[in-house]
Amino acid sequence: MDKVIREHIIEFGKKRQKGEYKPGTIKVYVSNIVAFNKVVNGKEDPFDDLDWSRDYDNVFAKLEQVKNLQTRRNYLNSLIIAQQTMGFKSDITSKYITLREVYKHQYEKAGSLTPSQKEVMDAVKKEDILKHLADFTTGQNSLNIAKDHSDYQMFAVMDIHTRYPFRNELADMKVIRRVLFDKMSKEDKSKTNWYILENGWRKATFVMAKYKTDKMYGFRELAVDERTSKIIHKLFQMRGTTLKDVNNKPILCWSNGNAITRNQLSAKLTEYTLKHFGHRFSTTLLAKYFSKPLPKKITKETVDELEKDAKARGHSVKTKLDTYTAWIKYTM
Repeated sequence: MDKVIREHIIEFGKKRQKGEYKPGTIKVYVSNIVAFNKVVNGKEDPFDDLDWSRDYDNVFAKLEQVKNLQTRRNYLNSLIIAQQTMGFKSDITSKYITLREVYKHQYEKAGSLTPSQKEVMDAVKKEDILKHLADFTTGQNSLNIAKDHSDYQMFAVMDIHTRYPFRNELADMKVIRRVLFDKMSKEDKSKTNWYILENGWRKATFVMAKYKTDKMYGFRELAVDERTSKIIHKLFQMRGTTLKDVNNKPILCWSNGNAITRNQLSAKLTEYTLKHFGHRFSTTLLAKYFSKPLPKKITKETVDELEKDAKARGHSVKTKLDTYTAWIKYTM
């Protein structure tokens, strides 16, 4: 079987944009798969095919018995290459790709921070942010009496990002009632992101149509929680916008009603957080505060959740791990 794997990798390499695999690289891939077969099946006997690799649960369990994380990654990478060259279905290989990214993240990145991000997170704790948001809604700046529209918009952005780790998509999101949205053409729906009112202001849905990987994942819908609904409703109350006039209005706008761009959102959020926390925040940093960290013990459920969350957020698993995963320090 090792000869068959080698031939498939050679043929696959001839079609690659990056060019053919080097003989030494092919030798490593094949030897890793032979060694991995022994780990999974408990024997060094020649094997006829890679059907054993279709049993993800069994392979996962055996991988967890390999103590060296770098060895796990090497086994996985070689298996992925072999499956891709031998025509395995993508849904089988994708789970192994996700798991490889998890191991890579733990080994190399471990939720690393840039120097400026580390400076902010050392100075401002997650609890400080939550207290600020709670004070804004329960104290003298409560939802009912908030008057500064500019400040309230950025409070809304921060509060929403504690539950929805968007990039800056709120900047080009418009409001529309469901009955009107359903009548729109697919082309018109694809022009922006939407906040769809399902039942007045009480129930809503985020429909993401414009984001980094929209061509790969298409439309994605996220249910809106009650707190977010109330906050967004308050924004339109402050502007004097009624339900019958809300269609196609931007969630975030200037005093003249013009929509705030993504770059302007970044600038306004920086201005707001510098004023209230003494430090500059970005939506990426908020994701590091409030996204769920990877558990130190990786399970099959961890991998499934990562795949599901990355797809829902519209980016790759690698992006999810490197950029939108809460920061914790791992000890290997």
